[in-house]
Amino acid sequence: MRAVVEASKVDPFNTASAVVRSVAGVHDVQMSSGAADRPLAPGGDTGLTLAVSAVAARIGVAPATLRTWDRRYGLGPAQHTPGSHRRYAPQDVARLMLMVIALRGGATPAEAAGHALRAGADALSALIVDARRVPDSARTQVGERSAVEFGTSVLLLSDAGEQTRELAAAALALDADGMQQQLRNSIVERGVTQTWEAVVRPVLSAAGDRWAGTGGGTEIEHLLSECVSAVMFHVMIEAAGQTGVAPVLLACMPGEQHGLPLRALGAALASRRVPLIALGGDTPAPALAAVITAREPAAVFLWAQMDRNADPFVFEQLPPSRYVLGGPAWRKESLEADVQVVHSLTEAVDVLVALCR
Repeated sequence: MRAVVEASKVDPFNTASAVVRSVAGVHDVQMSSGAADRPLAPGGDTGLTLAVSAVAARIGVAPATLRTWDRRYGLGPAQHTPGSHRRYAPQDVARLMLMVIALRGGATPAEAAGHALRAGADALSALIVDARRVPDSARTQVGERSAVEFGTSVLLLSDAGEQTRELAAAALALDADGMQQQLRNSIVERGVTQTWEAVVRPVLSAAGDRWAGTGGGTEIEHLLSECVSAVMFHVMIEAAGQTGVAPVLLACMPGEQHGLPLRALGAALASRRVPLIALGGDTPAPALAAVITAREPAAVFLWAQMDRNADPFVFEQLPPSRYVLGGPAWRKESLEADVQVVHSLTEAVDVLVALCR
């Protein structure tokens, strides 16, 4: 019987999760100290309001993004008078925080805005913070999120270390050489898997969030993806695979163009001296069948990012082999019963390495 190994529904290599996480009851809002303090009663109307630029600094988005959210979704100051400057009250800022948290959880901008607008007093008061005094110059972080800025561009990062922030800064500057150097340095220090998980994914996710919130920054995500692909490919071709060992075949499913996580997996396997046959994106079933028949790989890893490409009937066109499936599109119920679920890139590498023994 064909062995099928499935990636978990919340994909470990995924750069933009489709899961919308609940943000009710979030309390992890931190304030840095500022020069001047003003009293603020939690949930109350104190008359204290903030300008667009101050709110943008607090939640880590560009001022233009706030204006877009107000115009497109009605997520602006509740007391704004047309023709006057926007001034945000504490509850207005709390709704914007809910919007940002929902976006980071994978919600679309419309979903995130709807969630923020529907939020009740309890959810808002948790984000207004149990604070009797709020500093004028405070900069707010939601959880461990921080902002990296270049000019007027901003990326919001979660759990960002120094290398992650430096990669984000290079991405915002559209500095391809800088991005590739940061990636090479990280691979030397951390290895491929940790570079992907701790450095690359947070920046790709932040770039995706920026696009979702503003519709801009496509060039940032595209150039970053190209740089990551180039560095990972260099790792693949430089690493010497073991001789006398059957290779692992890596390919995207027919119609699937999103192959960057596959490139990261290839580099991680190559660093473990696993011989590879990497076919890349949108590999037709007849081509897969031809390679499997000719080379008899130790395992076949097939990637599907989009639901429409996770077609289990493709396996009817392929010869028996040990198939490992990755990507958020795969569903356990549509595959054979004897499946193994992998929860991370590290586990996927371990599974494939074991299949080569």
